[in-house]
Amino acid sequence: LFFVFWHCMEKYWPNHPPIYYLTETVKNPYYATINFNYDINSWTKRVRESVKKIETEFVLLMVDDVFLQAAPNETRLNSLIKIMTSGVVNINFEPTFDKNDQPIFGTDLLKRNPSGPYLNSVMCGLWNKNLLIKAMEKDMTPWNFEFVKPNASAVYLITKNGDYLNWGYKTDFLKRDWHFGLHRGKWEKNCINFLNREGIKIDYSIRGIN
Repeated sequence: LFFVFWHCMEKYWPNHPPIYYLTETVKNPYYATINFNYDINSWTKRVRESVKKIETEFVLLMVDDVFLQAAPNETRLNSLIKIMTSGVVNINFEPTFDKNDQPIFGTDLLKRNPSGPYLNSVMCGLWNKNLLIKAMEKDMTPWNFEFVKPNASAVYLITKNGDYLNWGYKTDFLKRDWHFGLHRGKWEKNCINFLNREGIKIDYSIRGIN
């Protein structure tokens, strides 16, 4: 996974911001590593304590089993910083999947339904660092964190089409056809097709295929 993530980032976003790999004990040979040896039940604690060491106001959070698959639109990404300064907790880079999300005039973003699912999605997204730390104040797994209902006044946004970063997001949320790297520990067929096009050779039998 280290090599695949590195290959995709360096190929498609060579002038990317600094990357920090947050994990238990191993060292990422390609990027700066922040180690906190908490198990999966304290995943939020690991992220919470790690991002405190990052000296930026905002962080782009990506789990390590999704891979950049095309060059990002940096101009559009940079434009989001002005929006983040207005008290937004998170901008989710998935395509919107809740019909009750509300369009924001003059943008291709939507304000997320405060009663909708997965407000704290850990899929690729831009976070206000301090509000992320606050959202992760309780120790839990990433899957439990995604189901936490934030305060109704918290502002969460999502992209209309998911076209700021192509990391293999789902295109049809009514189908169970995941498109990113791994799902429940196994390789996704769509990701395998992508890696084959990239010329990356992997023994898929070790993890298995969904």
